[in-house]
Amino acid sequence: MTTASADRASASPTSLGKGLAVLAALADGGPMRVDTLAECTGLPPSTVYRYVRELVAFGFIEPRDGVYVAGERLARLAHSSGWNHRLTRYSSPLLAELSRASGESAILTVLVGRSALVVDRAESPQAIRLSFEQGGLLPLHAGASAKIVLAYAPQMVIDDVIEHALPGDRGNAAALRLCAQLAEVRRTGQVVTHGEADQHAVGIAVPVFTGSTFTCGLSLAGPAYRIDAARARELGDLLRRAGRRLSQTLTATAGL
Repeated sequence: MTTASADRASASPTSLGKGLAVLAALADGGPMRVDTLAECTGLPPSTVYRYVRELVAFGFIEPRDGVYVAGERLARLAHSSGWNHRLTRYSSPLLAELSRASGESAILTVLVGRSALVVDRAESPQAIRLSFEQGGLLPLHAGASAKIVLAYAPQMVIDDVIEHALPGDRGNAAALRLCAQLAEVRRTGQVVTHGEADQHAVGIAVPVFTGSTFTCGLSLAGPAYRIDAARARELGDLLRRAGRRLSQTLTATAGL
């Protein structure tokens, strides 16, 4: 047993400890199959499956395409943290202003485990729009709102996303494209995606920092027919100005 989850499982032989070890493995390591969870926790697959069923029943994890991911209840716990409440205190007026100025949905995302958590959002005032659930979890490898978070995530998170979310090994074309895109995001301070999280959507996102530390992603998203290349540049400029304002506010109030 080589992971922290395995250590916790061996140190906590009770039923509660084993269930928490399974939950911690998913929270720390991102989407996993039962056999991978068994490896991470050092528990037999039959035992892992029993706890997985109970965690699904209580809403802490969810099954998706043969793997298990953090569920709504776990996302709500993360969303209710003191830091995220402080973040939304400053971001909510800014997101509302962004949505009005752009006519598109504005979203704030942070890294939680191996997912991007939607901490705050302001929906587009237009009838046809993209909607995001506050407290919802997004896969890190698709869409501007998530990729901006992935680009500034620790390398171990990037490696795990490449290993579990993309087919094949690190040398395949999809992994190489993602690594190149993340490097470009860090170089330019912006990401634009077309049809990744939603087939008919365009997303634009920028990073927000507290001092020199990445804090969250700020993004706009809308239907592709409204966002051509020229409009995407306009929205990018709007986002960068808003991102700088939020960064200045967070940095100035960091010690409060």
